[in-house]
Amino acid sequence: VFHYVFAITLLQKMPNLKTSIREITRIVRKDAKIVITALKKKFSPYELDVKLGNCGLNVELKFNSRHIKDFILVCNAK
Repeated sequence: VFHYVFAITLLQKMPNLKTSIREITRIVRKDAKIVITALKKKFSPYELDVKLGNCGLNVELKFNSRHIKDFILVCNAK
């Protein structure tokens, strides 16, 4: 069981996002932090919130800077 999971530019490469997120939430502790980055050219901020929410993640913090190519999100399992 993990306290932290880091998924760096992983989402856009997964064939089934829901299955991938479900597996992440299965292996973490109840109070774990899940840090995810996603390419801006692949997802909009709203789309990320909806997709992650539908997969059982609660986005606590979203970092979006025009100087980096990724969104950085800190999440926990619902």
